[in-house]
Amino acid sequence: MKSSKEIRLKHLFSNQQDSENYHLLFSISVTICLLLVNGNLLWSQQRIFHLVSPPEDYPWTWIGDIKQDVQGYMWFASDQGLTRFDGVKINRYTHDRSNDNSLIHNRVASLCADSKGLIWAGTFGYGLDKFDPINNVFTHFYNQP
Repeated sequence: MKSSKEIRLKHLFSNQQDSENYHLLFSISVTICLLLVNGNLLWSQQRIFHLVSPPEDYPWTWIGDIKQDVQGYMWFASDQGLTRFDGVKINRYTHDRSNDNSLIHNRVASLCADSKGLIWAGTFGYGLDKFDPINNVFTHFYNQP
């Protein structure tokens, strides 16, 4: 004796056309589920990372902070000063005793890139520097406890 479920299924798909519709509906449902589960693979951007080593004459002991400015440049605070990377070239900014417009001290601990394109560099115990990349000038704000 057949169960009531078997009879209903047999009745539902009694002819060839219904069976083909069922298989088509099933295939579409599975495809939609796969797209929803793996949709991020279809619509997301592929991110590619490239390892960029510092120049051999630039021995970083540590990097204290990393920021990206409004122009897309990457800035690195380190014990060797301030470094800007444009994706191809590395520019270093260090303290120069003979230049009052240079970095106040090479031990830069923290960075902030503001919306005006200025870079703020906090040093260990020597104060804060504001760097204007357009004019290539540092303005010093000394730490006075």
